[in-house]
Amino acid sequence: MFAPGKFRYVLLFINFCFFAYELVVMPGMMLNTYLMYALTGAFSITMMHRVFCHNAIQTWTWVKRLATVTACATNVGTPITWAGVHTLHHIYSDTPDDPHSPKVYPWWKICLGYFDSESIAKNIGKAKRRIVEVSRDKFVVFFHRYYYLLFALMGIAVIGIFGFDNAVVYYFSPAFIASFMTYVINVVSHTWMGYSNFDMGDGSKNTLFTYPLFLGENYHNNHHKFPGAAHFKVKWWEVDPMYFWMVVLDKTRYSK
Repeated sequence: MFAPGKFRYVLLFINFCFFAYELVVMPGMMLNTYLMYALTGAFSITMMHRVFCHNAIQTWTWVKRLATVTACATNVGTPITWAGVHTLHHIYSDTPDDPHSPKVYPWWKICLGYFDSESIAKNIGKAKRRIVEVSRDKFVVFFHRYYYLLFALMGIAVIGIFGFDNAVVYYFSPAFIASFMTYVINVVSHTWMGYSNFDMGDGSKNTLFTYPLFLGENYHNNHHKFPGAAHFKVKWWEVDPMYFWMVVLDKTRYSK
């Protein structure tokens, strides 16, 4: 959802510059960038959201650590930040205490990664239990503490090993898409741009036109109705490809 600290704005802009470079110089590689995003960025978002925030499945520690690394590499934030901000979003959805509601704050600021720090500081106690649980793994804490440094080091390593252009196509551009999508979904999924299967008393919507980028995370209204569900689909024609990861990575399936 959000990278820790206000440097997330700077990093979003830097990654956008790489994305724009690819769009101008290597437009034919955009499909490769999208596929890398779908493989790594969408996976990271799904793990941060459904596992770290909502504990939708029980999985292995190494899977959570891999997701922590890919979340950093795709700049979608840390498990600790997700656990705090997203928990408060559900508790106070579309009220003045919602950290990133487009009904409270300008939509364009949220698209750039804004969330209200004062609201979070005031209500953080409500998310303390989830934050403490996520923070028990020192590996997760390490990546939270050195998030930006680790993103930079991984980027430098990718450039050194695969070259600048490949780093743009397979690292920096997918990171821009993934991070930008985590911000944008907070806007389009809480406005008029979709449909609702349930009356939740907030502005949560399911948005079909965002499907190619959100890949199942777009069923936001369904998710608000069943926040702990591993599967976001409700109607038969709603397809949630990210549920694949929930099936494969649920360790309880292998102990039956």
